[in-house]
Amino acid sequence: MVCYTGASVRPTEGGAAEKSLNQTLTGETGSSAYLPTIGSIAGRPGHVSCQSHQGYLSIEGRTCQSGASKSGCGSVTEARSRACRDNRMPTEGDPTNLVKTAHLIILSTSWGMQIWVSFISGFVLINSVSRHTFGLVQGSLFPYYLYSVLGGSFLNLALYALYHPHELLNNDETVQITSFFVCVIFSALNAQWFGQTTSEIMFKMHEIEKEHHLGQEIGFGTNREPYKRLKKKDPKYLRLCRSFVKYHVLSMVCNLICVICNGVNLFYTATNLKTF
Repeated sequence: MVCYTGASVRPTEGGAAEKSLNQTLTGETGSSAYLPTIGSIAGRPGHVSCQSHQGYLSIEGRTCQSGASKSGCGSVTEARSRACRDNRMPTEGDPTNLVKTAHLIILSTSWGMQIWVSFISGFVLINSVSRHTFGLVQGSLFPYYLYSVLGGSFLNLALYALYHPHELLNNDETVQITSFFVCVIFSALNAQWFGQTTSEIMFKMHEIEKEHHLGQEIGFGTNREPYKRLKKKDPKYLRLCRSFVKYHVLSMVCNLICVICNGVNLFYTATNLKTF
């Protein structure tokens, strides 16, 4: 790969290029010649993308021709040099307005739903209905909630990765795509394992509590003594309580991680808005 510095290229209407070269081509054959045509820089700030034209590529003001040594590219970073090969370079393109709108709606809806379910509705409900009614409502709603978060996270990751090839990611975009990926992983664990297991254990606990006429109290900390006595009296109930606490904590941690990941992506999205 041989590089040329100081090139100034402007395409003309006829498709040719007006060239002003301060340095000539020096290839492995030792011959010198001007470039017949040169590609152009295309992309938004912070990105590097190439448009090839007759086998030539232009990267950050340096024009590279495939077929020679890689060391000749000077200050072109190693990651970008790897992308300049085989006379082509991946480009991210610009998403359409429809894609941008879909991405923003999915992300903001998922995060808003997470905030409501995690920090508002549960605390209001537990102080308004009985323990068993609260558990029944949560057990019915949470599967839909968890799979909605998983679906939204997957769609956002797919849309973002489609328009941001990994070869061209800057630091901010790396944080964003990593956050989407982490959210998909933890939301899948929560939907497929921790959330379901927590609900199954809770319903088993309800069956035992009903046998002892418990579960109709309103409020989380109301009438705790009968439950403590039941734990001492029934080893099975004690094991269920311990398992419930373990899986419930794991489910809450996964949910909190997803809330943070979507919040981080909303922050980066907001900082790049051009209409505010």
